[in-house]
Amino acid sequence: MVLIILFTFVLFGCIVWFVVNVSQRRSNSISITKTAKSLIVSSLIQGFLCCIFLFLPIGTLTYIWAFKVEGSANIFNFVLFLVTSHGTVDMFCILIFVKPYRHYCWTLCLKLIRKLRFHGAVGNVSTLGIAVK
Repeated sequence: MVLIILFTFVLFGCIVWFVVNVSQRRSNSISITKTAKSLIVSSLIQGFLCCIFLFLPIGTLTYIWAFKVEGSANIFNFVLFLVTSHGTVDMFCILIFVKPYRHYCWTLCLKLIRKLRFHGAVGNVSTLGIAVK
């Protein structure tokens, strides 16, 4: 439990150090100024996601296992769900914060919307492998 708290403080310390460095250096260059806000926001969100979806649940799981808390099955399942969903949430955050990925995803969504409008929302039933009578 002490290690988890230590890792959390180290992570927050790294985030604070990063934010301070980006804030100090953003006045030096125009290109850094344009991306500094995005870098700070994305690093803060990534750090908080790590704490919310990994450090807190692992601390809770350690507490439940160490003290053998009775009737903690639902809490255990929810906390385990948080740990396992970290990768998916982190992937969506990367897709949102990295401009080329975001642009590509918007392009795919727009193509899909146009395709659905043009062909209609319901596909051909025979192509889905369902027998039609």
